[in-house]
Amino acid sequence: MLAVVACSPDPLEQYFHRVGEITTTMRRESIVALPDPSRPTAENVTGVIEARRSATNALEAMTPPIELRPEHSALVLALSDLTDAGDGLLAEASQLDTSAFTAVIESATALDEMALRVTAACIALETRAEQLRYDLDLRC
Repeated sequence: MLAVVACSPDPLEQYFHRVGEITTTMRRESIVALPDPSRPTAENVTGVIEARRSATNALEAMTPPIELRPEHSALVLALSDLTDAGDGLLAEASQLDTSAFTAVIESATALDEMALRVTAACIALETRAEQLRYDLDLRC
């Protein structure tokens, strides 16, 4: 008699893999959208915001394993807040000339603070993965 054992995929591994794909895509699309961060344009910033929005939507569509829900929710919320703030700043500054637009973007300390929240949430997820004995490097 031949016994067939089905190996079910590890849900945590699948989750971490998918989150890694989403964040890698966001990072790649952001770099393409803003090739020279020292000279942002409204079009460049729009591309970065769209990359963040796409990542936020993809993360929101996921159902994280129960042991990762707090970290997942924190990352989604932080990324969503950063995206919304970027939309608001872009709406205010998009009609400015290039030098004024760059000055507004560079002086947006609220965006910097929100970006730090995203980084903290990302690190928290990596830390939780490590506690669960998974290797996760989201390049926070």
